Amino acid sequence: MPPGTFVGVDPAAEVAALRADTSGAEPASSEAFDVVVLGGGLAGLCAAHRLAKRGVKRVVLLEAADAIGGNARSGGDCPLGAGYVPVPSRRSKLHEFAQLLKELGVTRRDVCRAPVERLYLRAEERWQRERLHGSFDVAPFGTSADRAEQRRFRGKIEAFATRRGRDGRFAFVLPVAACSRDPTICELDKESAADWLAAHGFRTAALRWFVDYCLRDDYGTAARDCSAWVMLHYFCARGRETLYTWPDGLGHVAEALAARLAKAGVDVRTRAPALRCVARAGGVAVTYAAGGGAPVLREVTAAHAVCALPRYAAAALLDSPEAAGPPLAYAPWVVSNLRVAAPPAGTAWDNVAYDAAAAEGAPAADGDLSRASLGFVVSTHQRRFRGNCLDALRRPRPAVLTLYAAFADGDPDAQRAALAARSREDLAAAAVAEVARSHPGAPSAVRAVDVRVLPRAMAKPAPGFLERVFGATAAPRSALGGALVFAHTDMSLPLVEEAHFWGATAADAVCRARGDAGAVFRLNTPARALVQTDAQEELALATPTL
Repeated sequence: MPPGTFVGVDPAAEVAALRADTSGAEPASSEAFDVVVLGGGLAGLCAAHRLAKRGVKRVVLLEAADAIGGNARSGGDCPLGAGYVPVPSRRSKLHEFAQLLKELGVTRRDVCRAPVERLYLRAEERWQRERLHGSFDVAPFGTSADRAEQRRFRGKIEAFATRRGRDGRFAFVLPVAACSRDPTICELDKESAADWLAAHGFRTAALRWFVDYCLRDDYGTAARDCSAWVMLHYFCARGRETLYTWPDGLGHVAEALAARLAKAGVDVRTRAPALRCVARAGGVAVTYAAGGGAPVLREVTAAHAVCALPRYAAAALLDSPEAAGPPLAYAPWVVSNLRVAAPPAGTAWDNVAYDAAAAEGAPAADGDLSRASLGFVVSTHQRRFRGNCLDALRRPRPAVLTLYAAFADGDPDAQRAALAARSREDLAAAAVAEVARSHPGAPSAVRAVDVRVLPRAMAKPAPGFLERVFGATAAPRSALGGALVFAHTDMSLPLVEEAHFWGATAADAVCRARGDAGAVFRLNTPARALVQTDAQEELALATPTL
């Protein structure tokens, strides 16, 4: 098996062990700040960025891992997490997010270049004839019944995408906080996506696979376990996506934010897991472990804190874990980067396999990477050529194939245990074998395989999902007498747009508590430089896409 790197430690287990080993120990030193941000994922980075923009000077950010980014972590020249972000649409309430992207230097040059997607038909051992340019369609290999059902499904999606509730809001939009709270729409959250499909007569294997794939891809959950409201939100809120992507995926955005924080003087500390957070006169005190190998306990105090940690990690910090909210189920993921001498012939950016067994709901073994596979993207698809582009295309160039796997089936704890028992070599071999199923010659081109296991990549949005969202949108959830404000996608959906919304909203709540004047997060301020055109907006209602 080719060499490679491995990021596979369960951070929750590692931090829990540190917390147990240091129980009762006193910090060696203490520092005072205005605000402490816990967590260096996108929500934490956005919160710190917002605080700096609003003039808060003494901000420290603590991140447990050896690099910032969380689920958007960069592998340098490849993604170790999420790979893209859709261009915000005019219908969405994402104008401030669009402005942030503009500030970070994102332009139309970063839009994913065609061909965007293609589909491998495993049963027939062939690629779908069409290489698609952003419009994924299962109909070309379906029967007339499949095609009729998909047209009917599109009609349903179009109706929901334009529907408004009795409160005047769109039924489905981003951020989730801007969605209608009309009870007749929220009722959809009481049943699963699979039950909703069955109740509306959607039964063909091709459509069921398509919907199931989409939910696994974004939320790490199967249709039978996902809220029907969330499924409809997936297809309606973003519509047909025009995507921004980079060779290192959303790591590009995380690194750009980190550069902004450094310029603003925000103190970003990695390998600094927070172990405890308690109320202190005038604010909060956070004990963290500094130093990595032989950690030393240190303390930071602040008048306010933003907790941008997933709910399971936030609960472990507090003396009253219930303050973080009810526990959630998390899906494990594996991201494998195959470094190859040249990309396989005919690849698009995103390359997906249609799995009939998955479409029929056949059971899979825990830790089965093949069944969990979402396909691979050619991360270097977006690489900009220098010099003569035709010469560059004639000469094969090294590439990175990023294979994503979401372990959505069965018990998440059993899936985590199965993955923990597998070595880097074992997972790398499984990733190479998965790519070889559609590209038999690929193994001979593999030069290295880097693997990252995310034991708790994202919270699964089961029926009842809205109960944890609409109770927290007037103001972010808080604890410790309001001194600690929560900001994480666990409060809604695991999307980059939601990470920005909650990070910015929590930062604004802190600024209000401090008495700072200035702009607050607004859902309707136009910033048209980076939103989709009206023509693209029309297409948004036409075709659901991967």
